[in-house]
Amino acid sequence: AARRGAAAPFTGAEIRVRDDAMPHAHVAFGVETPGWAHPDHYTFAVLAALIGSWHRTYSAGANTSSHLGEVVATKQCGVAFSSFHTCYNDTGLFGVSVVGEHERLDDLAHFSLKEFRRLASTVGDSEVERAKQQVKAHQLMALDGSNEVCDELGRQVIALGRRVPPAEAFMRIDAITPADVRSVAKQYLVDVDLAVSAVGPLGNLPDYNLLRGWMGESYLS
Repeated sequence: AARRGAAAPFTGAEIRVRDDAMPHAHVAFGVETPGWAHPDHYTFAVLAALIGSWHRTYSAGANTSSHLGEVVATKQCGVAFSSFHTCYNDTGLFGVSVVGEHERLDDLAHFSLKEFRRLASTVGDSEVERAKQQVKAHQLMALDGSNEVCDELGRQVIALGRRVPPAEAFMRIDAITPADVRSVAKQYLVDVDLAVSAVGPLGNLPDYNLLRGWMGESYLS
């Protein structure tokens, strides 16, 4: 166990539960991030908004603000995906959860991890600005009701020891530049340990070492 006050260790690993009777495979890819109080916390919120979420039943189809959503819809290689960013006091987990059929699971995994590399290299200025606006809108919608406000207050006080007013959060979000996004993505999403959790028909999910290799620096282009 980690010493009190020491950062929790993170080790890349995977767990697979193969069940060919399930209609779809459910796979989560995650990487380590800093905790609540780290200066890059809001940059990860922007990164999560850049990946976004998508489902093939959405009427927008490939006409979505999510680049990964456009790719998955165009290639017809997945059912759904959603980004996530879970924070704790001294660490966090950032990634994407995907749902797909057995036949195209390798393509879905490849494009998902390729998106990590893209965020570190070629993400556009307009994409970042749109994602920042989405994060701010989400911040406000999360305060729509007394229960939500109390939940947010409690989480901030436990993690930071104080409340972060929306105005301060917006100021920090507005200060994030495309260069910041690319820098943080390159540090935390490229060539780092990967955690994989998967259940369902997984016969076409690539080997862990191949998945890890797809995150390597040599794949940046």
